Amino acid sequence: MDSSYTTGRYQINCPKPEVIEKILLRAYKHPLLMQVFEEHIASCNKCREIVEHVRIYYEILDAELQKPVSMKVIQFAKSISSGNPKSKKQSPPT
Repeated sequence: MDSSYTTGRYQINCPKPEVIEKILLRAYKHPLLMQVFEEHIASCNKCREIVEHVRIYYEILDAELQKPVSMKVIQFAKSISSGNPKSKKQSPPT
């Protein structure tokens, strides 16, 4: 069942999660679309939950990016950028 929300001449059907992420990431470029979407999530629990998951994902990503990079990762990146990885079968360190 597809829910929809109409405001003025715009109608929003519940978008797929990847579309919701794009709407959120491009809000500054499309403020009217973001405004309509905000009105939609005010009454749509499904989309509001997806927005919350996207927000949590980016908070975790930001926290991970703030951590220092290990020397092992730096060496691996240098070996790739120089075109001389130690082993073609070597996978990136975790």
